[in-house]
Amino acid sequence: MLRTVEAVIDEQGQVRLLETVPLVGARRALVTILDDEPVDAEVEANVSDAPLNERRDRMHAYRQALRLAESLRESDVMAGDLLRASREELEARS
Repeated sequence: MLRTVEAVIDEQGQVRLLETVPLVGARRALVTILDDEPVDAEVEANVSDAPLNERRDRMHAYRQALRLAESLRESDVMAGDLLRASREELEARS
């Protein structure tokens, strides 16, 4: 099952997940680095207005879905380019 988890990467490249991720063993992960500055998790967690929290959570999920869709589109383009180059190389060898 694929899951998207928000994280912060510091200047040394250390990844810190912003939520607990229960796993039964080691797993591979893909990391997409965004241009956004990290949001202060403590400030965000202290917002007490429930409707605001719900709206923020929906917007956050929507932004994550858009980013994932863009990453998948970019992956498809790269895979297509790789397949095309492989075909061209095979044809050149024939």
